Amino acid sequence: MRHKSTFCPALIAFAFLFIPGCGSQGDGFSGPRGTVSGTVTIDGQPLTAGCRIGFISSTGGYTATGVIGENGTYTLDYVDGGGLPAGEYQIQFTAPIAVSTNAASVDPVKMASAMKLGAKMKAADAGPVPTKYQSTITSKMVFPVKDGQNTADFDLKKSE
Repeated sequence: MRHKSTFCPALIAFAFLFIPGCGSQGDGFSGPRGTVSGTVTIDGQPLTAGCRIGFISSTGGYTATGVIGENGTYTLDYVDGGGLPAGEYQIQFTAPIAVSTNAASVDPVKMASAMKLGAKMKAADAGPVPTKYQSTITSKMVFPVKDGQNTADFDLKKSE
């Protein structure tokens, strides 16, 4: 008597859900990775604490951010706490985001007016981060992330 095996596609699909990827994180990248930390200064002085630094991949769509500490230091945070995929990254900086503790008291008209929507910002209105560095397009700053630990220090200029 011949035994007939039963093929169950649902069981196989279920098994693949629990098989980890071959060395890749949740982003699907399986190559070399690097962690990035460093110091950001502006005209030689630490950038204001709470500002953010952003690394945006030039090719793969990967991004990471870090919050600037009291002494200008930062460490990038990336998906799952792992390192960034190795490659070239464009850099931008942003001012701290003010968060209201009482959302009910926020007046959207006043907020929009304060943001000067549709108006060009003057350098003096840029806050702690000069306008030039607030976009990857205008900062023209790049950093090549390599496998392992990377140190990326930046000294921004108020006027250039």
